[in-house]
Amino acid sequence: LVDEVGIKIIKPARIEKVEADAVYYKMTSEKDEEDPHKIETNTTIWMMGFSGNPVIAASGFKQNRGRITVTEHLTVPEDEAIYALGDVSAVMVPGKKWPWPNTAQLALSMAGYAAKDISARVLGHSRPNPYRYHDLGVDVAIGDTKAAAKALGHNYRGYLASALKKIIDDITEQLHRISDGDLTNQAVYVYSKDFNGLGQSLGAISLSLNQSLKRVSAHSAEVLANAATLSQTAQSLAKDTELQENAVEKLASEIENTSGGIRGSAEFSQKLKEKMSEVRKTMSASNRSAQELLQAMNLIQEDSQKISGIAKTIQDISVQTNLLALNASVEAARAGKAGVGFSVIASEIRDLALHCSEAVENTEQLIGTTLEEIAKGMDTLNVTVDTIHNSVRGIQEANDLIEGIAKTAEIQTESMNQISATLEQISNVVQNNSAVAQETASSSIEMQGHAHQLQHAVQKYRF
Repeated sequence: LVDEVGIKIIKPARIEKVEADAVYYKMTSEKDEEDPHKIETNTTIWMMGFSGNPVIAASGFKQNRGRITVTEHLTVPEDEAIYALGDVSAVMVPGKKWPWPNTAQLALSMAGYAAKDISARVLGHSRPNPYRYHDLGVDVAIGDTKAAAKALGHNYRGYLASALKKIIDDITEQLHRISDGDLTNQAVYVYSKDFNGLGQSLGAISLSLNQSLKRVSAHSAEVLANAATLSQTAQSLAKDTELQENAVEKLASEIENTSGGIRGSAEFSQKLKEKMSEVRKTMSASNRSAQELLQAMNLIQEDSQKISGIAKTIQDISVQTNLLALNASVEAARAGKAGVGFSVIASEIRDLALHCSEAVENTEQLIGTTLEEIAKGMDTLNVTVDTIHNSVRGIQEANDLIEGIAKTAEIQTESMNQISATLEQISNVVQNNSAVAQETASSSIEMQGHAHQLQHAVQKYRF
């Protein structure tokens, strides 16, 4: 093709000098002392050789003409965290000492591989196999009918190659528009019948993307609004659950204090129950002692009454003895001197009877006083016995009440333990709810940020 159009390619050569009407060069195989070759020309088009970005030259990385020879994973040799793609990189041809030419085809291929590699590293997955560039071919055209192409392992010339070049140019232009965010192109691409379907598909790309991104834009706005609402709701829920958590903690503290008081009451009731049981036993013993004393007093009263009867008998004997002594004295007086001695004896017997009568009278008085005191003592003892009996009964009733209080305290303690256990479960649920609410709030904020980014990304396109 180059020969057909009269183009001559001189290589490998280096430019020695350029003048207004001539260009001087030498072949790389020629010696310096040899004269350069001259090409006379009235028009010179100077095509600069390709070099990378000067920023790379100043970055400190090992480079050549602004291009970094990358590793098998497209990273710079000095730092695995830095990727070099496109014009600033050099991907070596396998088995050769030179890199692949930097083309858009190569840059897109590198970008796709780098995205997969970065994703695998971030997610902790296995990294893809080392990068290998697969050249899809090249197409060169001069005019509408003169062209040559190499693609998919085949060589093409003439109109077919020219058509391929036109299609490639149209595709490139359309992709450039899309990459620039311009989806307004509604051009109709008309090719020969062999490529008509491709032309229709190419024209439909912009329209399809236009419609899809319009829907994405609308949905992203809805997502953003919903994310904002969800964020507010989640934050409100997080605050409410935090308040609930604080309230549950306070309630748990109060219940713990109450439980402590109930446990103290139960312990005190148990001790009081034991003391009352001891007092009941003591009072019961006192009651039995009082009953025994009452029986003894009754026996004393009965014995005193018997003694009083004996004293009356003695009193009667004394009266009879006194009468007999009086009669004896009378008879002794009648007997005269013969009855003097008997009169003296009768007088002594009378005095003895009188003394005995007085003693018996005193004894009766003493016994009467004793019986009165015994009666009073028995009355007092009966009152005391009744009081002790009532006290024993009251203590028994109090002991029954204390036992009831102790049982109630035990039931209350068990209930408070169950309440504490239930409250602990509630506290755990509230804490989990609080954590979930906080995570939801954080996720909603993150989702809101993603929605903003999505909306921002969509906004760069023109529909």
